[in-house]
Amino acid sequence: MKILHINTFDIHGGAARAAFRLFKGLRAIGEESRMLVLHKTGNDPDVATLGSVTPDQLARAHAIQAEIQAEAAPYPMLSAPGFVSFHSERAAPGEIMVSQLPPADIIHLHWVRGLVDYPSFFANRRPDQPVVWTLHDMHPFSGGCHYAGECERFTQGCGACPFLKSDDPADLSARILERKTTALARRNNRLHIVTPSHWLGREAARSSLFRDIPVSVIPPGLETDTFVAHDRQAMRQAFKLPPGLKVILFIAHMVDDPRKGLSYLDEALCRLGPRPDVALLLVGGGTMALKSQVHHLRTGLVADDAMVGRLYSAADIVAMPSLEDNLPNTMLEAMAAGTPVIGFDIGGVPDLVIPGETGYLAPPADTEALSAALATALADPAHLAAMGRMARARIEREHTLEVMASRYRDLYRSLLS
Repeated sequence: MKILHINTFDIHGGAARAAFRLFKGLRAIGEESRMLVLHKTGNDPDVATLGSVTPDQLARAHAIQAEIQAEAAPYPMLSAPGFVSFHSERAAPGEIMVSQLPPADIIHLHWVRGLVDYPSFFANRRPDQPVVWTLHDMHPFSGGCHYAGECERFTQGCGACPFLKSDDPADLSARILERKTTALARRNNRLHIVTPSHWLGREAARSSLFRDIPVSVIPPGLETDTFVAHDRQAMRQAFKLPPGLKVILFIAHMVDDPRKGLSYLDEALCRLGPRPDVALLLVGGGTMALKSQVHHLRTGLVADDAMVGRLYSAADIVAMPSLEDNLPNTMLEAMAAGTPVIGFDIGGVPDLVIPGETGYLAPPADTEALSAALATALADPAHLAAMGRMARARIEREHTLEVMASRYRDLYRSLLS
């Protein structure tokens, strides 16, 4: 069986890492798994990028990009620096990508913003070729946003978009979702949606775009031989962490990303009061001024998986106070390293964090409850250690690369049959 994975990046970002893990897992169980990306930073020979283009194709790509920019121009927030969590369904290199697709039994889309152009991609699919699409956020079925927050307009057609600060029912979000609907009307009948979390599966099924398309939930997997439980004291010595402290780890690509909730964790730690026995270890880029009266330790970005795994083992608990999230890789990685997780009861977090067994949950944005959960966790090191062992056992049972890949292989076979 030939499976072609399509993702914007190969290993950069959480969605890319999840897609790359499936790509590797399928090879490990004997399937022919390849990947096509727009941006490649790794060195896997089975990951390809777009090849050479003709002058006409290049001109067409420039024209599409100009159209995207012209649509976004009336909305100043779409030109803000950094990653903007709202995008069109159009993609300048999309037509080029379609013309260069290699033969495959299954086309598997992942996080494809900026690479897959909805109109050209869905108009050129063979009726007999299954397309599987693993979602990593809400963008595939929204009018442009990657996370909708409390907005539910994606269930009806968008328009008057809160992200765009618009009260126009025919704004850019409504036009994008209408175009997505038109593009999918031309799809083959073998499109199947997969989500890593039950939360995102429910949201996809409620959306106006995907409500008539089959949706499955397949939990993610990871390298359980890379993320392992190390001796905690040895890891603390290796990283030169001050002895005798209870370490709370917060990790994000950018620690100042508001969606990741570091400010809420800081407020929860403030509620704990002075705690000379507690340290907050921050792993990731970006900076944020913190108010809490605990030791603040920083490592910056850490790219090496093995080193990240050792950092998880050096911590007593991993804090994940995200306000919106699908099913974070960091949660899987922490649990694989034998460290329990504490966070808000949002998105896919409760899929893995079982209160009292693999960690603790607090109501969304409730810093008082989060502080109380932290106090409970830090007061019982023996229970924390036991939860860490249960977390590792759950990962070994349900979230290895082989288990994930086998579940996807079963799905592929059912679609081909």
